[in-house]
Amino acid sequence: MDGKLPEILSPAGDKECFFAAISAGADAVYVGLKEFSARAKATNFDIKELITLREFAHLKGVRVYVALNSIIREDELPRIYYYLKELDKFVKPDALIIQDVGLLNLIHKNFDFEIHISTLANVSLGSSFDYLKKIGVQRVVVPRELTIDEIKYLSQNCGDVGLEVFVHGALCYGVSGRCYWSGMLGGKMGLRGECVQPCRRTYRFNNVKGKYFSCRDLGLDVLIKILMKIPQVVSFKIEGRKKGPHYVYLITKAYKILRDNINDSKAKKLAMELIEMSLGRPTTHYFFLSHRRYNPIDPYRESASGYEIGKTSTSKGKGYIRPKIDLMAGDRIRISYEDKKGHNIIKINKFVKKGKKYPLHIKTHAGQPVFLIDRKESRLVEEIDKLRGEWLKIANNKGKYKYHPGELRPINTSIIPKKSRHPIVYLTVYRDASRLKRHKKRSTGIWVFDPDFDPEFLPKDTWIFIEPVLWPEDEDRWKRCINNLVSKGIKFFIFNSVFHASLTCLDTICAWLGPFSNITNSEGLHLAFDMGFKGAVLSPELKDVNLLAEIAKSSPIPLGVFVKGLWPYTISRTKHEEIPLKTFIYSPRNEPMWMDRMYRNYYLFPKKEINLSSKIELLKKAGFKLFLEFAPSSLP
Repeated sequence: MDGKLPEILSPAGDKECFFAAISAGADAVYVGLKEFSARAKATNFDIKELITLREFAHLKGVRVYVALNSIIREDELPRIYYYLKELDKFVKPDALIIQDVGLLNLIHKNFDFEIHISTLANVSLGSSFDYLKKIGVQRVVVPRELTIDEIKYLSQNCGDVGLEVFVHGALCYGVSGRCYWSGMLGGKMGLRGECVQPCRRTYRFNNVKGKYFSCRDLGLDVLIKILMKIPQVVSFKIEGRKKGPHYVYLITKAYKILRDNINDSKAKKLAMELIEMSLGRPTTHYFFLSHRRYNPIDPYRESASGYEIGKTSTSKGKGYIRPKIDLMAGDRIRISYEDKKGHNIIKINKFVKKGKKYPLHIKTHAGQPVFLIDRKESRLVEEIDKLRGEWLKIANNKGKYKYHPGELRPINTSIIPKKSRHPIVYLTVYRDASRLKRHKKRSTGIWVFDPDFDPEFLPKDTWIFIEPVLWPEDEDRWKRCINNLVSKGIKFFIFNSVFHASLTCLDTICAWLGPFSNITNSEGLHLAFDMGFKGAVLSPELKDVNLLAEIAKSSPIPLGVFVKGLWPYTISRTKHEEIPLKTFIYSPRNEPMWMDRMYRNYYLFPKKEINLSSKIELLKKAGFKLFLEFAPSSLP
């Protein structure tokens, strides 16, 4: 906001990438701990390493941000509090990147870190920034799905809160923070950094196969010139904490060149050459240009990154390749694709001249494509080694940087106010107001997707379930919609993000947080209580009744749980044109799913519904008060 150029913020999944980012001229580097990172499969860092790495980076004029951007379970609160104390005492990072609102509450009340809200928190409304500023947030990483006009709209409403925009890297098919696909199919939760990337796999419908959910990478390249005209955009973020140093170095270098020489055609050409050499996927501008939106899905192109260097051959049962480029010792190559038979990753152990035979020493068959996926050029290796040597001089100064881990102790939980008596509510939410059915022993609700929703008649005791993904262009219409319903006597609302509370005054209604809010711990519930919410439905990612009961003990507000209905795998802003709505699509394991459109968003549903009805009595004994059910949908 002070007229400076936006920072180049680079990813580092390990020390080599950390040094590569610094060598390329990054202004800041973001890293993750070995726990609580949204990139759990990266090597990541421990506290002891970060103490001296942060010190070294500061000597080079580079800031270090620590990503604690997974959701936190109740039983993990003591451990995350322990890490916060260790970071505060020893590392002193320049900022923490978080998505969990419980963690936001814990930091706000106990520490003085600079807080950056992750894109996974899905902050997309201008009115949310007043609250974010009040609770001490200095920066928001905006959703990757936003257009430039929507980013400009947020910039006009963000005040002193800076905006961080992704400019390059992998795109998820699902909207940031609203994808449950990996957890539902494989038990590995994307919101906890464990995503197995089901969107990258091959699906079929009507016996036609394709990668119908696999996106190209985001690449804004020269379009950052538009962002540089928005002073509230303070950071250009590069995705890739699971990438190697080659990628980190070249992409960081490219965007630094573009930023610093935005009107220089020769510099632009050099930057584009560096991006081409980075071994990433083909790129797209996605939705960035409001008038020229690109569908990022290319179903008949394999989704893996890398540069194709040839195909496998066999001789006397043994596999080999003749690369069409020189290979260097330390290069990593991939045989075939991740979801294909024969997939393998190999590290090259010597220099291989273009066209020369290189034995693979693995079982393979002829004709499989081979890709260069990472390499370490000698100059980059030398630079990394040089920086590592400088860092080791700091790291070996044990007298100055002696680290004594603290003890893991229970945190001092917030005082739990006396809960008001709340009746048991069985709530069925319908997607279509015309199909709403009144029940004697059950409350009913309407899932409102369209902000122009204005029924002629609606019983005053109807619950209004607000769409979980709202876009900036509709914010004023959503405010009018909700205030119109309130004026008609409607008082029960379910909001699916704490940041949607800004749409109306919570003091005049009975507002609950919905299951898409991703509330998974009591600290998040204390924040909801402070904001004025009267109750909360916990995330369906929590399936352990004992864990749910523990949260209920510490909750300051009544709790609800989703017990029955079709829970979406993911919510997206796009779909491939060949995929018809309400038609079964099948996974590689023959699992059926189907897609529907609700106003601006696409929902991907499984055929099979969640049904926890058998656990309702146990949950009632644990203290739960609201049992949410989605009304049956018409399957394809």
